[in-house]
Amino acid sequence: MILLLLAILPMDRACISEDYILQVGDRVAISVIGALNFTYNQTISPQGNIFLQSPTSPSYTYSETASTRAEEISPVIEVMDILHVTGLSVKEASEILEERFKKYFKNIEVELNVITFTDKVYVNGAVTTPQAYPFLPNITVQEYIALAGGPLEWADFDNVKVERRESQNIIGELDLKVQRGDIITVPRAFVYVEGEVEKPGIFPYIPDFSLKEYIGRAGGPTSRANLRESFVIKRDGTRKPLKKTTIDKGDTIVIKEVFLKWWQDYITIASAITTVVIAWLSIRK
Repeated sequence: MILLLLAILPMDRACISEDYILQVGDRVAISVIGALNFTYNQTISPQGNIFLQSPTSPSYTYSETASTRAEEISPVIEVMDILHVTGLSVKEASEILEERFKKYFKNIEVELNVITFTDKVYVNGAVTTPQAYPFLPNITVQEYIALAGGPLEWADFDNVKVERRESQNIIGELDLKVQRGDIITVPRAFVYVEGEVEKPGIFPYIPDFSLKEYIGRAGGPTSRANLRESFVIKRDGTRKPLKKTTIDKGDTIVIKEVFLKWWQDYITIASAITTVVIAWLSIRK
């Protein structure tokens, strides 16, 4: 349901929980409904305040270039009251705001909604649109990845990392609720090739790449490779023979060594035995 909402609505109109705690820089919409109807938008000032404006007042937006002394506002705005809201939930601020407005207008209700958030959440790595997104309360890691267009084909979706401000790294918890300032990284998947190849190593996973192509990336088999006895270790730990095995993200291709390389090994063994026999005969004499 949340994903559907995010797909339909622009980010500055996203619905949030009444428990969301307001902070400096959040942009809010204040709506007065009833005997009198008007709406205005406002950014919470550096002092943590919003203003109760008359229906004819223009919207107030704090400018970083303006002086921060006293709550500096345009002289044409009719300010009826000032309310400190940082640290309050949306529900608490709405209730207090309504109570204050009712000192000036009768038979009204007041709603306060956050339309732009100060804090960001960063989605990086193998997603369609890696960038910073506004922080939305009660949204999970998986939903933020969907918001970024979803994982790419070569993404390692099982090892998504979340970096927290307190230097805590969390791996693979897609249902985790995102916090302010989280950095979500969707890593690229890899395939491992080891054993009797010219250049064993880690190689980026490429969709539809065959086993031969991965072995080729590793420089091909050595002269001592035993392809018949080689196998693939799947991510779940099971072993599969090379023949007709599809390579998936995180697989390890193991190329075994031949135990005896027929004539080369036989000649080597025969030469060694001959040397030992000759040495033994020489000693006996």
